[in-house]
Amino acid sequence: MRDRLIEFLTKTFDEQYEKRMLITPQHTADHLLANGVVVIRCNIGDTVYQTDGVRIYELEIFDVKLIKNKPYYETESIDFDDDAIGKTVFLTREEADQKLKDLPCEKQIYDMCTKGDKSNV
Repeated sequence: MRDRLIEFLTKTFDEQYEKRMLITPQHTADHLLANGVVVIRCNIGDTVYQTDGVRIYELEIFDVKLIKNKPYYETESIDFDDDAIGKTVFLTREEADQKLKDLPCEKQIYDMCTKGDKSNV
C-alpha cells in the first residue's frame, strides 16, 4: 500500500514538474482526495459527544472501519459515519452544547437541566 502511494505521488510530482507547476500542500491534498484517499475525522481512542436532543453522551471511539471507501466509527453505544458529525455527533463538548441550545423545542429543557432546575423535566 505504501509503495503504491509513493509511486502515485512520484508520478504526480513528475507530471507537475514537467508542466512547471508549483506543487503546494493544497494541490497535493486535492489530488489525493480526487484519487480516492480517505481521510478519517476520528481516531480510535478519541472522545466524541452524541446528543439525542435532550442530553449529551460522551463516547469513546473503539473502532474505525472503511465500508465502500467511507469511514464508519464504532463506540460502545452507537455506530456513525461522517454524515452524523455536526448533526447528532460532535467532536467537542462545546459543539454539542451549542446544538442543544439551537434546538428551539428543547431550549427550555436544556436551560432547566444546565441550571440545575430539574423539577419540570
